[in-house]
Amino acid sequence: MSNALSHLVTEVASFIPENFKRTDLGTELSFEADYPLMESAVKISKDLLECEINKIPKETISKINDSINSIHSAFNHMLTFSVEKNSSNITQNRRNISNTLQSGYKDLFNTVLPIITYFKKLDELELQAKLNDIQKVYDDLILREQEVEQKIKEILDKATQASSQVGVAVYADLFKTEAENHDKSSKLWLNWLKGMILIIIGWGVGAFFINPENNDTSKIFQYTVSKIIITSGLFYALSLITKNYKAHVHNHIVNRHKHNSLKTFETFVKGAGDDVQTKNAVLLSATQSIFTAQPTGYSNQEADNDSVKIIEMLKTTPTGK
Repeated sequence: MSNALSHLVTEVASFIPENFKRTDLGTELSFEADYPLMESAVKISKDLLECEINKIPKETISKINDSINSIHSAFNHMLTFSVEKNSSNITQNRRNISNTLQSGYKDLFNTVLPIITYFKKLDELELQAKLNDIQKVYDDLILREQEVEQKIKEILDKATQASSQVGVAVYADLFKTEAENHDKSSKLWLNWLKGMILIIIGWGVGAFFINPENNDTSKIFQYTVSKIIITSGLFYALSLITKNYKAHVHNHIVNRHKHNSLKTFETFVKGAGDDVQTKNAVLLSATQSIFTAQPTGYSNQEADNDSVKIIEMLKTTPTGK
C-alpha cells in the first residue's frame, strides 16, 4: 500500500493549483475561492513525500490514503467540472466538490502533521549529528595542526639553537688554531732570539780582541767604525726578532682568550635565563670581552680597558636539577 500511496501523493504534489481555479466558469461557479486550500493540499503533499512512508504504521497509511484519495478526486472533478454535465443541480455539485477538498485536507492535515513534524525533527537531529561529527573532525584537524605546528616550532628552535652552538664551536676552533699557530711561531722566534743574544754576546767578547796591530789612527778608526756597524746590525736584528716574538706571543694570548671566551659563551647565555634584558646584557658583555683588544704585556699599543663596562650579573648560572 505504501507504494500506491507514494504514487498518489506524488501526483497530488505535482498539481499546479493555478490550473484548477476554473475562472472560465464565471465568478459563482469557479473554484477560485478554494485556491488557498488547493495550495495547502499540494504543499502538505510535498512535505509528506519527504517523509519515509514505509516507516508509517499501516493504520495511519490507510487514513492518509483515504484523505489523499478525496483530495485527488476533488482536483479531478474541478478539472472536469462543466455546466453541461451538471445542468440539473450545478451549484450543489460544485459545493460538493469544495466540501470533498475541505474534508480531505482536514483529515490529511490532522493525520500527517505529527508525522511530518516527527520526520522533520528526526532530519534535524540527523543533520545536527552530522554537523557535530563534522565539527569534531574539524576540531581534531585544528588540534593536530596546532600540535604539528608546535612540534615544527620546537624542531626549528632546537635546530636554531644547535646551529648557533655549532657556529660558536667552529669559531672557537678557528681561534684555537690561530693561537696554536702563533704559539709555534713565537717559539721559533724565541729560539732565534736566544741565538741572536748568544751571537751578540760572542761578538761583544770577540770584539775586545780584534784590534789593529799598530796604533795607526786610520786603522783604529776603521776598526771602530766596522765594530759599530756590525754591533748596530746585530742589535737591529735583535730588535726585529724581539718584535716578531712579542707580536706572536701577543696574538697567541689574544686568540687563546677568544677561544676560551667562546667555549664558555653558552654557559653565560643559559645562565641568563629567559629574561631578555639580562640576556642582552650578558651577550653585550661577553661580546666586548671577546672582541675588545685585551692587554697582554707584549704590545706597546694596549687598549684602554677603562671604556669597557663590566655588567654586574644579578643572576647566577642555574644548577642542574
